[in-house]
Amino acid sequence: KNCMENDMAGTDSDRDPPAGEARHAEIIRRLEEAADVLKRLPRPKELLYLKGKWSSWPAVIHVAGEAYGYGTPTAARIPPNADQIDRMDEAILWLLWLEKREGELVWLRCSGIAWRDLEYVFRRSSRTLQRRFRTAITEIRRELDQAAGPAGARGKGFFPGRSKKRLSQMS
Repeated sequence: KNCMENDMAGTDSDRDPPAGEARHAEIIRRLEEAADVLKRLPRPKELLYLKGKWSSWPAVIHVAGEAYGYGTPTAARIPPNADQIDRMDEAILWLLWLEKREGELVWLRCSGIAWRDLEYVFRRSSRTLQRRFRTAITEIRRELDQAAGPAGARGKGFFPGRSKKRLSQMS
């Protein structure tokens, strides 16, 4: 179940959603896509090596049934394409416009974490978290509308929430 189903539950499916709700749904969809793309990125071999899961030796078969392919099948992760990675990068940068806890809430919810589990993480009721989630999505929408400007185009090298001074300090 994606986070849009619960978060847009107050809308009537027989009518077209207002422009604001459609924009919220689009932002949520983009953040869900970003979380999915991040999960599908190939893991660096250095991380696998550090965890002891990488070896140059072939895998040892301990059970005869596994030798014939009778083990549990695992679906291959399809790596994302370059356009998906670019959209993921842009969507993740949107989270910089939010406070730290709001960004965590939005990211965890769009990653597929249930409201009940988020209650334990944030020590708040699900209704409070849903309200804060909606407020955070509204803040992202407001910042996107401001960043688009009157012509609807953004400058190259756009980093939300960071001034040029802070960027020069980082490098």
